[in-house]
Amino acid sequence: MKKFLLFSLVVITVIFLAGCSTLKIELRGNKPVLLNTPTKEYLVLNHFIQGKVSAFDYSGTPDISAIVYKVLLDYPNADAIVNLFITIRRGPLEVIPDLLTLGLANIYTIKAEGDIIQYK
Repeated sequence: MKKFLLFSLVVITVIFLAGCSTLKIELRGNKPVLLNTPTKEYLVLNHFIQGKVSAFDYSGTPDISAIVYKVLLDYPNADAIVNLFITIRRGPLEVIPDLLTLGLANIYTIKAEGDIIQYK
């Protein structure tokens, strides 16, 4: 019984500590990226969902530019990305390697979703 309680306490502590974080997101490039809808009229060229797994990144600043602007390469006529939604997830599958490497792996999944637009 004591082993089970100790194991439960360790699991709860790990889950609690893994869920605490502060995040700064960085975007850069030559086309605007808007988190909401612009005031000008526009045509939606495509809706995209792109993601990647990042490991051994200790900057605390995930670079979403690599995901977002890779999408823009397929649409040279695009003027902007709107309604951008960014999800950074760190679930049990990402935490387990972190535990085994004593925090060195620092694995998380980044997903970006939005609309590529062209102004009318």
